[in-house]
Formats: sequence, structure tokens, C-alpha cells
Amino acid sequence: IDRHDGLPVRPVRQTAWWNASCILIAELVGTGVLGLPYTFDVLGGVVGGGFLLLFGALAYYSGILLWRLHHTHPNAVTYPDLASDVCGSTTKGV
Repeated sequence: IDRHDGLPVRPVRQTAWWNASCILIAELVGTGVLGLPYTFDVLGGVVGGGFLLLFGALAYYSGILLWRLHHTHPNAVTYPDLASDVCGSTTKGV
């Protein structure tokens, strides 16, 4: 909250697209790739590859949905901003 007028302070966009991409890749490599050998060991090569493709397609689809929401509501910087734009003021207390 701002000290002067009591209104909430919006976050400043300081990260470039390439920096955000590097952060996302590091996050995915750190959590997802390390579990792949165990998954392929348990499920096998064909079923494990099928699940890998399935979840890759789902991640791609969710990225497209987030991109569409970003272009539909360009003033929303955070997820609470987006929720209040989409659902109205009922989500402010949630």
C-alpha cells in the first residue's frame, strides 16, 4: 500500500521477455526433466513418450490461453488483476 494516499501500488514490469523465458526454462528443467528418467523407467518408453507428448500439448494449450487472456485484458499485471477484470469486484475479497 502506498504511504501517501492509501491506494494499492501496482507492480512495475521490469523483466524483459527473454529474461522471463530463461526463468521459465530453468524452472521447467529443474523440476520436470529430472523426473523423466524415473517416469520412463516405470511406464516404459512408448507410454512414457505418449504422456510426455500429452502433457507437452496441454502446457502449450494453457500457454495459448494465458496469451489470449493477456491480449484481452492488457491492463492486468497480476493474477488478482486478471480475476477482477474477468469476474468483477466479487473476487477482491477472495
